[in-house]
Amino acid sequence: MKSGKVIAGMLVIFYIFFSFGSFAEGAGKNTSAALSDQADQIVQYTDANQIQAAKAVLKNLEASWSAIKSMYSETDQRTIEIQLDQLGSVLTGSTSAGERPARALSLRLSLDALSAGNHDPLWTQMRDPVLSTIGAMESAMRKHDRAAFYDQRNQFLNQYAILYPALVISGSDDLLNRVDRLVSGLGKDGLTNRESLADLSKLRAEFRQLFHLQTMAIQGNRVPFIAFVIGVVLILSLAFVSWRRFSRGGSHWPRMTYR
Repeated sequence: MKSGKVIAGMLVIFYIFFSFGSFAEGAGKNTSAALSDQADQIVQYTDANQIQAAKAVLKNLEASWSAIKSMYSETDQRTIEIQLDQLGSVLTGSTSAGERPARALSLRLSLDALSAGNHDPLWTQMRDPVLSTIGAMESAMRKHDRAAFYDQRNQFLNQYAILYPALVISGSDDLLNRVDRLVSGLGKDGLTNRESLADLSKLRAEFRQLFHLQTMAIQGNRVPFIAFVIGVVLILSLAFVSWRRFSRGGSHWPRMTYR
């Protein structure tokens, strides 16, 4: 009976330990998650062209960010603050209607990258649109269709501008630098240059790797916890089986037999 209580106690301790760990992790993310919620509102307001409402939420967001920005690295701080300044500029100045929601979405993805860490950030959902646009650029270049190529290139550059700050926050500096160099050279050498087509293929491969590495990071982050849980369950199960054998067989542990 005492052994059963000990096992039950271990289970309770195990539950409390991981509940506390989850609470501590969640508390650290609550502040940046709240900023993400405010950024969501700005996206909605800019998309509906409610500029004054967007400005009001942005003002609150900037105040909230100032209170917690010391929690983050200098790179993360600089990335977010540049976006806040850019979004403020497009909200107060005259600009195209599409640029405001794009700036707001970029800020939203970046704030989510801060709160998500390795837990499936929103920017990974742009994988298919980005790769599809790169594929369309390759197709236009092979057909020597200049108008289609530049149309797809402009669309890709808009996607990349939205995505880039979140990529900076999420890491992978060397890979991102390679991607950035390839993006900078898009279309500079003309549409008939074989090297330009090869660069597009490299760009597609680098983006695939970028999204793949983030997916692997998400999965890898879960492996230690899952392995630990499985290990604890096995240990508790073996302890329970051993206790049952001991309680039935008297005062001696059962002997192991090999035949």
